[in-house]
Amino acid sequence: MILVACLLCGVFTLRASSQAAQSFSNVLNAFANDGLGVNDLQSEYDRLGYTSTGVDARNTLSELSTAINRKFQDRKSIALRLRAEAEKHLRNGVNNAVDECCHLSRSSLTYDSRFSDHVDVNRQCNRLASTTSTGQFNIGDELLSSFEGNLKSNPTLKWQYFGSQEGLISIYPAFQVAKCDSYDPRFRPWYVSAAVPEPKDVVLVIDQSGSMSDIGRGSSSSRMELAKEAAKTVLYSLSPNDRVGVIAFSNIVRFPTGCYKNGLATATTDNVEKLTTFVDNLYPTGSTNYKASLSAAFDLFIDAFPLSNQNPRHKVILFLTDGDPTDRKSG
Repeated sequence: MILVACLLCGVFTLRASSQAAQSFSNVLNAFANDGLGVNDLQSEYDRLGYTSTGVDARNTLSELSTAINRKFQDRKSIALRLRAEAEKHLRNGVNNAVDECCHLSRSSLTYDSRFSDHVDVNRQCNRLASTTSTGQFNIGDELLSSFEGNLKSNPTLKWQYFGSQEGLISIYPAFQVAKCDSYDPRFRPWYVSAAVPEPKDVVLVIDQSGSMSDIGRGSSSSRMELAKEAAKTVLYSLSPNDRVGVIAFSNIVRFPTGCYKNGLATATTDNVEKLTTFVDNLYPTGSTNYKASLSAAFDLFIDAFPLSNQNPRHKVILFLTDGDPTDRKSG
């Protein structure tokens, strides 16, 4: 009797669930037809005529390749014109006053959807490195007519820049920067790649021994913080053509987690971010073992697979330390 009752209960529940599902389905169909007009839209779509046209894949790819090549050639021509204009004014020794972006008033700017910002297409402005004075050589204003001409002939063109070896960057169109902080173009990937186009293999070796907690000479920051900033500046200057490794050491050698201890990593954005996080998390502890850290640095070069299809790469070890090893008597 109990078994029969349970079976009947199960059948009733299943039937009730099926009816509820059907009812809910009907409600959704009614909403689609009455509220969204799905049936009417489908009927209208069915009445539309269409023609079927074959696609010549080879011809389509050729046209796409030509269009892309033309776009790159246009950008290359713009860069070459700016270079020629800059070289002319550099030879003539023109020097303009520095008009810093941080001194612009937002009320004098107009929103431009091409730049997704408030800008002034009739001006250029400048940003400076902390080591650059406002009296440094500046030809930004002399490039303004070229900036404007490039934008006029190429309306889809975005920001235009000129970075100088004095640590000053001219930006067109002018826009407002919130504060007059340091911006050094010489450490940006685009500048470094142009100044030193050869690919590099770089290993950063960072001392994190206890003595690195001391305040750096002539600074309010600790030696550890100064070393971190130097390491991150180098990391941010690398391009995907470069390879990089990071080692931290005290009495032992430390590597970032993952495969970074097995060889050099390509300096992609993702790798640079992970290595930067590793650097940010370093803190002073332990003694100093130069020998082990340098041995690990050379091992990274040895373990890095050769790129046979490329020219020889510059190899650099950047050793960031306070110069106080505890293993100097160990050989």
